[in-house]
Amino acid sequence: MNNLIISDNRKEIPPYQYVGKYDHLRLSNEISQLNLLDRSRWHNINFIEDVDNKFENIATKHSRYYSRWFGFASETYKDLFLNQIDYDLINSQSDEDFHSKKSRARVVTNSSKLRRQNNAEFIFMPRLKPMFQGTYIEEIYKDIGSKFSGGAGRIKIGWMAGDSEVKEHIDGDSAFILKVHIPLVTTPTVKFFAKFKGEIYEHHMPADGTATLLNVGIPHRVVNTSSIDRYHMIINVYP
Repeated sequence: MNNLIISDNRKEIPPYQYVGKYDHLRLSNEISQLNLLDRSRWHNINFIEDVDNKFENIATKHSRYYSRWFGFASETYKDLFLNQIDYDLINSQSDEDFHSKKSRARVVTNSSKLRRQNNAEFIFMPRLKPMFQGTYIEEIYKDIGSKFSGGAGRIKIGWMAGDSEVKEHIDGDSAFILKVHIPLVTTPTVKFFAKFKGEIYEHHMPADGTATLLNVGIPHRVVNTSSIDRYHMIINVYP
């Protein structure tokens, strides 16, 4: 596990840790060939398997949780999701039960194997859409997942506009999620700030293939003071 420091208490996990390093040129070329930095294509890719529009209807009408992910209402952040969606999980739940705050938080782990219970996070299956299978992206996804006992879950490309900020927050503890970031396009002025054991930590992740584990269970924020848009590949992992 690359000597990662993992604890049952997220307050004991360092704000950022080195996970590994991948071929940035190969990854960038593949991202370019697939035209994945063209945000005008993201909506169609996100819903490419939703042939009856059921999930899109749920995302846009019934859940602020999904709308935040898929609705693209923000002009500051947008996400391209690469996982296949578990439509059986969606169809098996009523809108009220599936999207309630209480049900979103109810996740059980059993012998390091995640068991989904009405949790919106786990509509993202641990396998990629067909268009991403057999790619270097999938190779990275599987390799990072192998480093954590609970494996990898959601994978996305996250866009953050230039001259913007993600306000300080703590990510919800859905089965103890941490996040691995691999920058695709960034500048030195894009920085991650975290509060850890009474100190403020500041970190810039370079676009050189380095994968960094971020502890999103402590207060943290992100700033981009440049005019350049930031793109990161972000993988949820479960220790």
